Amino acid sequence: METKPKTKQDYEKEIDALDSKRQALEGLLNKLMGLLEDLRSEDKKLREGVLEPISQYKLGGASDADWLGANFTKAGENKTTIDSNLSNYAGQISTLESEIQEVIDQLKAKIEELKKEIRNLNKEKKSAPDESELEESNSSDSDE
Repeated sequence: METKPKTKQDYEKEIDALDSKRQALEGLLNKLMGLLEDLRSEDKKLREGVLEPISQYKLGGASDADWLGANFTKAGENKTTIDSNLSNYAGQISTLESEIQEVIDQLKAKIEELKKEIRNLNKEKKSAPDESELEESNSSDSDE
């Protein structure tokens, strides 16, 4: 049994499907890039608004002796806890940023792969017969 050659219309359907997939991946890519930027922005706000003021705060006051006693000890413990939690948070944020960036890189690679495939299909489509040409060819074959 003879296989039917791919027509321009077949290529167009294939190209349209790949282009839809590319557009969906680009939408996802844009969303991830926006979320990564938001994550970095919020992390910066936290560092500037919490970490820096806490790390620079002198618990003993200007003379380092103004605020001694039970509250001084408790404040020191709380400061250590906050520093530790923020350090853990920074590690988790860094890991999350790396994972998001890895997915972004994979999406970019897949999008480029789809674009290349679409370009190749467009080249092949140029030399493909039109459906109407095949129909004419088939009808002339059957007339004989």
